[in-house]
Amino acid sequence: MKIVESIIKMLTGKEEITLASVQEVPEGTCPNCWGRDEYSGAFYNAAKAQGLNGNNIGAHVGWVQEYANKNFSKIAIVSDGDSLGCKNCNMKG
Repeated sequence: MKIVESIIKMLTGKEEITLASVQEVPEGTCPNCWGRDEYSGAFYNAAKAQGLNGNNIGAHVGWVQEYANKNFSKIAIVSDGDSLGCKNCNMKG
């Protein structure tokens, strides 16, 4: 699943986006970086400033796509031969 699809799925149907609602690590991103580097808090602040909520996320797919490409691509889990890992923190899984 692409990171953008994972974020949209995570937020769809939520009345209001709260910091707690973005603590869940989107599928395809490094859980280590998501929490340690506070990507969740940065995304929450940006989403709040954009006026994003679970009921209007469909209208903001382009914004979510652009934000994810700019900010989350460096913490994406990638295949490295036989294992998966994060290039940002060098975590292997």
